[in-house]
Amino acid sequence: MPYRQTWFDAPKDMSLKVYKELPEGAVEGNLSFMHNLKEASGYVNGQYMFFHFCRHCGGWIEGHANSFEVNTLNSRQLSGRRGTEFYCCRCGERLAFSGIMS
Repeated sequence: MPYRQTWFDAPKDMSLKVYKELPEGAVEGNLSFMHNLKEASGYVNGQYMFFHFCRHCGGWIEGHANSFEVNTLNSRQLSGRRGTEFYCCRCGERLAFSGIMS
């Protein structure tokens, strides 16, 4: 059976609020992935919340960044990549990639 890849835009929700500064109670995580994917979490108004930073939106967005598995390695052309891509859940822009590239 032939294999077919389907490309689609990352989902986005422009109605999500952009915080210029982290809300009181949220703390940025110690581990930032390649200085591109910054995440924070903490109790905000009595509720535990997660945030991710998007440089395109210019601030912190509520929720986890969207992540998608990618496998475009092509042994014939010796090019492509395999790993995980992270996208902003507000604007849909790519934030980071973790995996193998050739």
